[in-house]
Amino acid sequence: MTVKVNRILLIDVEFDKQEGKKNSLQGSALTNHPLGLMYLKSAVNHAFKNIEVRIIHTVTLNDTQHDIGEILDDFMPDMVGLRSLSLFMEQFSNVARLVRKRRP
Repeated sequence: MTVKVNRILLIDVEFDKQEGKKNSLQGSALTNHPLGLMYLKSAVNHAFKNIEVRIIHTVTLNDTQHDIGEILDDFMPDMVGLRSLSLFMEQFSNVARLVRKRRP
């Protein structure tokens, strides 16, 4: 059985503004650009011209659960990839649960 992939959503999970400050590192303005995901998107775009790849960085969202839910419903990705640091394990688990629920 062959699965056709047309849309890929890559999510960089960091601080969730709705959860508030958990500790000084999570609540700080320190963040980074998702360079690894950007590199992956570039490689996919180069190798597979017909696949659309989007990157979401949760630190830019006001309500992570709501906003990602809307993106999943609107974009309807065939594949979703998540990336995070262990510091954001709780946020990562919440996003993973949402993705499995909306795009099984």
